[in-house]
Amino acid sequence: PIIRKGASIGANATILAGIEIGEGAIVAACAVVTKNIPAWSLAVGNPAKIKDLPDNLKKLNKI
Repeated sequence: PIIRKGASIGANATILAGIEIGEGAIVAACAVVTKNIPAWSLAVGNPAKIKDLPDNLKKLNKI
């Protein structure tokens, strides 16, 4: 997979080969990602459904 800047991946998430996780996107714990996740989106569930990221979370994570 390709993980862009500031993306977050939850524990036990599964991302299939060739998938791109966009900048600032969040993949929830235990999500199964079967398609590309756009920037600043939230992926939740099995298979992962894409939801809009709330405005208060639209900033790059700094670790």
